[in-house]
Amino acid sequence: MQASVAAEIKPIIETYGCAITTDIWTEGYHKTSFISGTIHYTNNNFDLVSRVLFGAPFESGVSKTGENIRSLLFQKLCEFGIDASLLSGRVVFVTDRGANIVAALRGYTRLNCNAHILNITLSSAFAPDVLAESTELSELLTSAKKLVKYFKHSGLQNSLKKSLKQSIETRWNSNYEMLDSILQQHEEICTLLLKNNQYERITQISANTLKTVAFLKLFKEATNDLESDNSTPSASLPLPWSVKLIEHCQAAMLESLLSGVANVCASRLEVTHLHHLST
Repeated sequence: MQASVAAEIKPIIETYGCAITTDIWTEGYHKTSFISGTIHYTNNNFDLVSRVLFGAPFESGVSKTGENIRSLLFQKLCEFGIDASLLSGRVVFVTDRGANIVAALRGYTRLNCNAHILNITLSSAFAPDVLAESTELSELLTSAKKLVKYFKHSGLQNSLKKSLKQSIETRWNSNYEMLDSILQQHEEICTLLLKNNQYERITQISANTLKTVAFLKLFKEATNDLESDNSTPSASLPLPWSVKLIEHCQAAMLESLLSGVANVCASRLEVTHLHHLST
């Protein structure tokens, strides 16, 4: 299998080059860490192709240092014919900005994953110290999480047309998905709570505070666009999206509910925007 894939992709890489996205994660049960490699290239028909090449475990006890990451990553790539002669001039790596992966690929061409940058931007904007300055927004998120938890545990979830989404720190745009799932069914939720004498569970989730959904929606759209895979190239998208999001955040800074969050987003996005302009 590996030999046949290598025979197919190596001539293409030699001719056109390719991008390789790689990430590291740890599964929850055995706490085993894995590294993945996905190749993105244009075939001879000029179709965009993405193929997951591998998901390889780190040996138990091996720390995820830059050197160890590079060793395992290059070993797995070499199994698919992507050797040192290609890595130095025909491959562009796309990764997050973790210090260990940056160290692992120092000396090679590497770009930041812009969808990951947006996720980190929102994580920073909704950090506890920022939310502490916006009591109304903090109460909205807390109440929304409790409401979703109540609907799931009480069985009322089954009475809704669509499931309410819980905000999960490691899932991108999950605050948007949670608030939007409530907004889209706000009337039905209120009716069910009234019938069950639980209406107080939604008193902190007003139509005014739910306008946070509109602020977050553009970040969701940007993430989806930047994550586009086989349909269209996305390398040209980060710069226009950074301009659009900065203007979006600057406008939101005029609203008291969103001013703190929007200010953090705008500040971080402006730094990223300057980086785009300088590269």
